[in-house]
Amino acid sequence: MTTSQEAHGLDPSKTPIDSYVDVLSKMTRRHEHFVRQLSVLSDIDACDDFSLTMEDILRRLVETLAFGLATENCSLLLLDPTGQHLSLRAACSAIDERGQSFQEGEWKGNQFRLGEGIVGRVAQTGKAIRVDDVTKEEGFLRDGDSKVDIRSLLCFPLRSEGKTVGVLNLSHSTPGFFTVDEEGILGLVASRIARLMVSHQLHRQLLESEEHYRLVSQSAGDGILVFDAEGHLLDANPAVEQMAGIPASHFRQGKTEWESIVCPEDRALFLKHRASVMESNVPTTLDYRIVDAEGNIHFVEQRCSPMHGTSGQCRGAVCVVRDITEVKKAEREKAELEAQLRQSQKIEAVGMLAGGIAHDFNNILYAILGYTDLAMRGLPTDSPIRERLAGVIKAATRAADLVSQILTFSRQTKKKRKPILIQEVVKETLKLMRELLPTTIEIRGNVAADCGPVLADPTEIQQVIMNLCTNSYHAMREHAGTLTVSLVQVKVDHTLSAGGSDLPPGRYAKLSVRDTGHGMDKATLERIFLPYFTTKKVGEGTGLGLATVHGIVKSHEGIITVHSERGRGTTFDIFFPLCAQAAKTAGQENAEIFPQRSNCRILFVDDEEIIAQMGKEILEVLGYKVESRTGSVEALEVFRADPAGFDLVIADQTMPNLTGAELARQLMRIRPDIPVILCTGFSDTVNEQQAKAIGIREYVMKPIVTSDLVKAIERALRSHQDGGNTVR
Repeated sequence: MTTSQEAHGLDPSKTPIDSYVDVLSKMTRRHEHFVRQLSVLSDIDACDDFSLTMEDILRRLVETLAFGLATENCSLLLLDPTGQHLSLRAACSAIDERGQSFQEGEWKGNQFRLGEGIVGRVAQTGKAIRVDDVTKEEGFLRDGDSKVDIRSLLCFPLRSEGKTVGVLNLSHSTPGFFTVDEEGILGLVASRIARLMVSHQLHRQLLESEEHYRLVSQSAGDGILVFDAEGHLLDANPAVEQMAGIPASHFRQGKTEWESIVCPEDRALFLKHRASVMESNVPTTLDYRIVDAEGNIHFVEQRCSPMHGTSGQCRGAVCVVRDITEVKKAEREKAELEAQLRQSQKIEAVGMLAGGIAHDFNNILYAILGYTDLAMRGLPTDSPIRERLAGVIKAATRAADLVSQILTFSRQTKKKRKPILIQEVVKETLKLMRELLPTTIEIRGNVAADCGPVLADPTEIQQVIMNLCTNSYHAMREHAGTLTVSLVQVKVDHTLSAGGSDLPPGRYAKLSVRDTGHGMDKATLERIFLPYFTTKKVGEGTGLGLATVHGIVKSHEGIITVHSERGRGTTFDIFFPLCAQAAKTAGQENAEIFPQRSNCRILFVDDEEIIAQMGKEILEVLGYKVESRTGSVEALEVFRADPAGFDLVIADQTMPNLTGAELARQLMRIRPDIPVILCTGFSDTVNEQQAKAIGIREYVMKPIVTSDLVKAIERALRSHQDGGNTVR
């Protein structure tokens, strides 16, 4: 019989106080470890300084790692332009007071070919290697002139956009110095270093871009204007004619005055500037705009100097006018590029954060779903508490969808799609928007119940609706307005084109979002789907909302059209192709599945005590015979002692010592036909295809609904009888 302490993951052999002291001690150690990670990562972030040279940055990085993590020795090796050789670019060891950096080709020591030695293998495979004792490693290449004693080694690839650019190499004189936790920290460190190097490469490109446009500006032809003391134009050179599109003779003959082509908004400033120069006898510079003969606006920079006669009296002014339209354009592009760079770094940081918390958060949701399901099973069918608990399950499921959505966006992963009825998603989203938007916005929904199914991901469809509704709200928030969302099934008889995509004739679900806001002009309409473009104030928008909508619609093989006029609101129409498959209702998808093999013996492995206990209880309630373990090594020994005593193994992927995938390999070496189900809240190392290649029968994402877990168990057992992996 399970005691209260066992049910809460505590050691029953100890007093409650001692058990809680143990738990608090573990939490304290994890906190100290976390603070150490943050300190090192913070020091690395401090190296992200555009004022530093790449050599200074590399030197600071190796110093930070060698002294901050007490690794004794640290070096950075980068691939040469051919991608075939690694050369040392920075190093710091226990015998040096500070790190050293080297120009490419400067270091005279060994160079490693791709695939040669441990660092060469890391660069070639793109995978980290940890060696507890290099004296037992045949692939270790020792530098005969080196004074550094190396026993433990840890190498990480530096990867950017899927390509290896170098290797981070750490070593220590103590065998077995690097732990799994250290490996986890340094994996994140290597990722940060790679991103930092890419960031500085982009910065160098920005500087080169600035230099390019500076040369363009200097080589442009300059116009020369000569004015008399009354401001009449006396002379103009041919460059003025090219700039204005008006014959220079027209200016010289007085047929056209220069100020007449100056933009009306800048004309008073131009006249004041010219008069000031002639009065003060001091040359000054002014930027203003002119309109050429074809109506095009040019930005010009004018250097105006007083013109003196022999008596020293001011007789007029000479103005050198340079067309700086391209320079202004370059400045805008540079600002946009810098903003995109900053935004990309923020999004990447969000992606890393999402991956870091996804596993733990999904474990929490898994426990909530599991224990809620257990609680519901113990209640009468007519109990009002069942409905409340069903609300808990619905909320936890929505939270799981949200985590999945964040991971999908930040990692740009492709989600699985299924036939769904969009009207259910529209109704649920409108209900949510009514809670979020102020009462000054009237929300109307016109949803046709007979609209057919669409092959889609419901979370992405909800994201489309919410982004469009939020966009409409921003257009109406200063005044009251009406937001109308409608869904109808339509038949397209001719090809529609929008945004470079064609929509062939056929049956479609037409989703429309209309508002009565301020609308958009033609120039804005042409740019609304561009990434990072936004008309909102700084801090109010990322410029990714409509770009994300466009990407989702396009990936669903649909198109999006927009109609808007200033003062008349905006309407977005989205066409999703209908599919022939029938959509399952929520009731069908959530229908309870009962196990067909209730005598099945299962080994359940998860390093979280609460998950292991919950999994055991749920499966035993369903009739399975379950033995749970919280350690992968312990589970391996239990299985090794009685390989025939289990029909199935369910293992978490992220565990210390042995991951779920590594545990599966060990189990199948003992008994090749054992079915294994791999569970994960988030994993960057093993995806479904890789798991199936190992021989794992089922790959499921946490949090797992009980019915889905039963389905996975039954499929795994059925595939075991059939002699192969299931294909879904």
